[in-house]
Amino acid sequence: MAQSFPEIVASMEDLPNISLDGELVVLNDLGVPQFERLRWRSLMRQHKEVHHASIKDPAAIFAFDLLSLNGKDMRRNPLLERKEVLREEIADAPRIKYATSGNAGKRSTPRLISSKSRASLQNEQTRPTTRAGRRIG
Repeated sequence: MAQSFPEIVASMEDLPNISLDGELVVLNDLGVPQFERLRWRSLMRQHKEVHHASIKDPAAIFAFDLLSLNGKDMRRNPLLERKEVLREEIADAPRIKYATSGNAGKRSTPRLISSKSRASLQNEQTRPTTRAGRRIG
């Protein structure tokens, strides 16, 4: 997939060793995810086509959760703590955006985190943590 999305690879170059849970998207001008554009991008292999598409239809990752950081499994940490660390770690990554777990794939996706969203983060503090890909609790 890296060959089809060089803008994502470039955006991740300055990040630490990180594993995250997120959604790869290509948005239209209104900020609505476009599955067909994403599919079209994922099938591209010719450098010239990929380069042009990365400018015309750039992809982004909406990150929901931090799974590991610098080799440390973060899944046992409280969700609110993981999200806070995630937001800090990806703050300068231009194509990786922090998203609450409920907003990817919806019209509200581009609004990401605002002061209003902080309340939703606090509400998620009561959610169970994740272990080995499964929710517990």
